[in-house]
Amino acid sequence: MHWIDILFPGVWVHELSHAFACWIGGVPIHQIEVSGHSGKVVHAWSSSRNAWLIGFAPLMIGAIVSFLLFAWAKDVIVFNPGAGVLGIWLGFSIGFHSIPSHQDMLNIPTSIGRQFHLLWSGERSLLMKLGKTVVYGLIWPLSLLMVGLAWILNESILFRAVLGLGLFVVAG
Repeated sequence: MHWIDILFPGVWVHELSHAFACWIGGVPIHQIEVSGHSGKVVHAWSSSRNAWLIGFAPLMIGAIVSFLLFAWAKDVIVFNPGAGVLGIWLGFSIGFHSIPSHQDMLNIPTSIGRQFHLLWSGERSLLMKLGKTVVYGLIWPLSLLMVGLAWILNESILFRAVLGLGLFVVAG
């Protein structure tokens, strides 16, 4: 365990969110690793639907957990300031680390491309292949846009801080 793991536990929530999404989608997990300020969940190949779920799980779960911690901390801080401050710090750390990483987003178009290849190399009807090609053709550019957006958001400490503070304000 590293001192950053203690000061910023949001990395743990981020990686455990990926693992939870893998579990929900039935995707086997090979390794979970958290070290310092980063981590990874190595899992088997998944469908494009599961890739979206796994990629965005930290944002969805992190935002919910962060919001709940902020709401709890605001109720508790009056009669237990230490617990309130701890709740605010945990909420901020989790919100700060809830942004999907570059790799989280890159896994989505990679999975779509793999699914597309498997579709055309398999023994499906031409009608099925053409229909799914249209669907993949629509979601693949969207996934590339999400990769670009994740790249920008990951490079912005300011955006991460605004996300954490925004969840705090919304928690009322």
